[in-house]
Amino acid sequence: MYGHESSGEGAGRQGEGPALDPIAFAVKRGLTGALSVMLYRDPKLVRATNLKGVLELAIGLSNTSAVRTLAAASEHCGLDLSGPLNDHGDTMLHAAFLNRIVPTGRAPLELIRCLIDLFLRAGGRLDARNGLGCTPLYLAASEGLVGGMQLLLEEGANSNEAHADQQPTALMLAAVHGDPNGVK
Repeated sequence: MYGHESSGEGAGRQGEGPALDPIAFAVKRGLTGALSVMLYRDPKLVRATNLKGVLELAIGLSNTSAVRTLAAASEHCGLDLSGPLNDHGDTMLHAAFLNRIVPTGRAPLELIRCLIDLFLRAGGRLDARNGLGCTPLYLAASEGLVGGMQLLLEEGANSNEAHADQQPTALMLAAVHGDPNGVK
């Protein structure tokens, strides 16, 4: 899922599962300097790595520094910051509000602010839908994440955008959660 995983003999210690590739390992361990060096100086390793999976890993770990490093190298490495990261059609903004990517489903506001900025600079649309028809604002509202909702709304996300299956809008979900700050 993240980076590319080695298999076979010696691929990780017993009980740890497959070993992560060096780029994913650097993200997981918070080795931003090493990550930067690999991204800029090892094109063979970059080509062999699923960088979208590595970005998803960095978001899941709430590693803002790794996200910034990957974004800075994105043009050099051919990483599209505005497109989907996975087969579910999740962009990096969707990823910030999904339990299957961020274990708590609550990425820190600093990371969300960073992701919004990077996503918009890369030409992404705040109201982009993932494979399930959800916008990032819809996901934030469905989890009652008012801080994330406010950041998205400040940048121009549409609170009246309905879910693809005509489910409630993000504004309606905020009202259901009963938080007046999410409805403002």
